[in-house]
Amino acid sequence: MAQYKKDNIKESIDAAALNAFSKKGYQATKVADISAFSGVSVGNIYRYYKNKDEIFYSVVPESFPDQLLGVIRDKISVARDKHDAGSRQFEDVTEAFFRFMLDNQKKILIVLTGSNGTQYSDMRSQLAKSLLSVVKSIYEEKYIAYISRFGSDEMLHLIYENLIAAYSHVLGLSYTEKEMVNLIKQINLYHFSGITRLLDI
Repeated sequence: MAQYKKDNIKESIDAAALNAFSKKGYQATKVADISAFSGVSVGNIYRYYKNKDEIFYSVVPESFPDQLLGVIRDKISVARDKHDAGSRQFEDVTEAFFRFMLDNQKKILIVLTGSNGTQYSDMRSQLAKSLLSVVKSIYEEKYIAYISRFGSDEMLHLIYENLIAAYSHVLGLSYTEKEMVNLIKQINLYHFSGITRLLDI
């Protein structure tokens, strides 16, 4: 019973930390805010965690950005051209993508918009670079032709930064899951249409 109560307190602290960090960001969040969100005293929080840093990396572990990158990368990779939409693999990856985004809404918001002062502070740019490298590997010949035509991939990098920013914006809205999925679908459609036009796919 004592262990059950202890686990419940830690879960309350963790849930409150996710709320606080996603709403205020890492730098603006104080342990007192987590206490207010959780109803657990500051002193009691320090029985579970040494400091705010430890709380942060407990609720948003170092493995999470790689998970986020993997899910978005899979979504991009599965739709190599217009004919892939509707395939079983496309549907499975799309479902996994939406499920991950919705289940990890607060963590994604923290990593992409509330992580200044942490090791994730440059994550939006890093994600954009990683996703662009996926595009290079999938559409190698088209990418080379694009560079030959325009001279650099600076615009492509900006497009992927804007894709990440659009996801962040939608996940920060107070919408139902259905409404959020609908908005993210529109973002993906707009993005895919633009990339296929630019790379002449």
